[in-house]
Amino acid sequence: MDVQRIILIAALAIISYMLVLQWNQDYGVKTEPVAQAESVSAYKSVTEPVVVNEESDLPLSTNTVAPESSDLPEAKAVSATNQQQLIKVKTDVLQLLIDTKGGDIIEVALVDYKAALDNDQPFILLEQNGGRTYVSQSGLIGKDGPDANPE
Repeated sequence: MDVQRIILIAALAIISYMLVLQWNQDYGVKTEPVAQAESVSAYKSVTEPVVVNEESDLPLSTNTVAPESSDLPEAKAVSATNQQQLIKVKTDVLQLLIDTKGGDIIEVALVDYKAALDNDQPFILLEQNGGRTYVSQSGLIGKDGPDANPE
């Protein structure tokens, strides 16, 4: 009986070792060969002294014109157009705010679950405001966007 037990334990050990070897071959960490710095480097050696010029080789700019205020976009106009592109969806569980440009979900709130016990504000999962930006981006931007069919 002892001989059979020893043979079975040895066979189990060999199979386990072969299993570990095969697993390492399939899923092990693959290291990419690193090129030697001497053969690839096109730069000077680090041991050579570096000469620093106090004078710059770049020409100085002679234009000191301030940008005109008419060239700058107005922030109020952008925020007003963003308000017109939002769709509000309310279900029995969720309250969503979807941006029509891109199909991004800007705000998600759970209607049945309150943020705190003493107020009636719904629990907010996703929101976009000055302090936090948590949105679900879909990537839908148009006919030739990333969602377009390759046909």
